[in-house]
Amino acid sequence: MNKILIISIIGISLAGCTSYIPPGTNYSKNDILQTKEKRDADIFDCRIQATNAVPANTVVTTTPGYIYNGSGYGSTVTSTDANSPLRDNFFYRCLGDKGYSPNVTKLPYCKKKQVPSDYNNNNKIMYKPKSGSCAVFKPGQAFVDAVILRPEDQL
Repeated sequence: MNKILIISIIGISLAGCTSYIPPGTNYSKNDILQTKEKRDADIFDCRIQATNAVPANTVVTTTPGYIYNGSGYGSTVTSTDANSPLRDNFFYRCLGDKGYSPNVTKLPYCKKKQVPSDYNNNNKIMYKPKSGSCAVFKPGQAFVDAVILRPEDQL
């Protein structure tokens, strides 16, 4: 029983080690080759349009705490943008209007040893993902900005 529990915990822990770009979060044009620079410009243009069309609507919520011996405990203040989902929809529709479609399967992140040193540059031609592809993804980068690395381009 203990062995099964330990193996399950290890398995669950290791499952979190593989990182993927979720389906529907990286966009490419259907059968149209273009550079990373052009795709990035289209993404930026759609972000600007979405921001202008759907401005932020910040909602602040406070959870009350309690006071004990003159000190306050447990209260929290959070803020959220109520328009964020609507802005995201506008952004993805804008990309669709420009001819982009989302990836339909999750893409694993590329390992450093798979990526040629000059692969992620602005003149790189962007391809639609296919079986065996992985994503060149930098920390802090949005999924939509990731570059797809096809199997034939991997080291």
